Amino acid sequence: MERDVLLALYDREQRIDIEYPGLTKEVGGGVVRFSGPPEHHFGNFVLYGRFAEPRVEAVIEQQIAHFEGLGRPFEWKVFTHDSPPDLRERLMVQGFKPREQDAVMVMNVRTANPRLLLPVQLDVRRVTEPAKLGVLEELLAAEYGGDFSSLRRLLEEDMRERPSYSSVYLAYVDGKPVGAAWAQFPARGQFASLWGGTVASAFRGRGVYTALLAARLQEAIHRGYGLLTIDATKQTRPLVEKFGFGLLTYAHSCYWSARTAVS
Repeated sequence: MERDVLLALYDREQRIDIEYPGLTKEVGGGVVRFSGPPEHHFGNFVLYGRFAEPRVEAVIEQQIAHFEGLGRPFEWKVFTHDSPPDLRERLMVQGFKPREQDAVMVMNVRTANPRLLLPVQLDVRRVTEPAKLGVLEELLAAEYGGDFSSLRRLLEEDMRERPSYSSVYLAYVDGKPVGAAWAQFPARGQFASLWGGTVASAFRGRGVYTALLAARLQEAIHRGYGLLTIDATKQTRPLVEKFGFGLLTYAHSCYWSARTAVS
């Protein structure tokens, strides 16, 4: 598939038409945005924006006003092929703070490295009980710091109410949880998306990340998905490239801190 065709398909399926169960989706004025439940401070973001040059500042101010009205911080995810091309810089001028740049990587499962198709040798388990998602929260907090309770609650909700949508995997060494990752499987479309891939620092370089990647790829193939996507950091991009993922575009996270907070 040609890159331009694949990029258009990605935009359509993963940014415009996509639904995130448990989040409220709003579309209008060239923007696709999501808001989480009132009790969550996770899941508030602008995922897609394409609008004419004269409207840039007005559209940005509208999104700020929306999330300020909710009393929540939010993320605006800007892609390098978005229009206008200087959107990221315009957001900075308005007070957004830049965060990490991710490489959006895509793989056709038919071109996957054969190593990922072999039976997973490490102890990797698919989580089926919501109560066990606290392990994922603890791993993320230990590696990155911060509060991941809202993410845990959303995944718990997925597990209870829509068990076919999200699959969470934990990797163990000698019975100790050392890695966590999850995948999302939209009801429509060709893409499955991979998230997480966190490995405790003391256990890196031992094949844990690869095992988590293989488990999710094999589930995607079993369920009939033809394309995988992952937002890779500088550290994980070389890992996924050697297994068959290719660069599609870059995503820049721009973060707005709420001036007001709803108690």
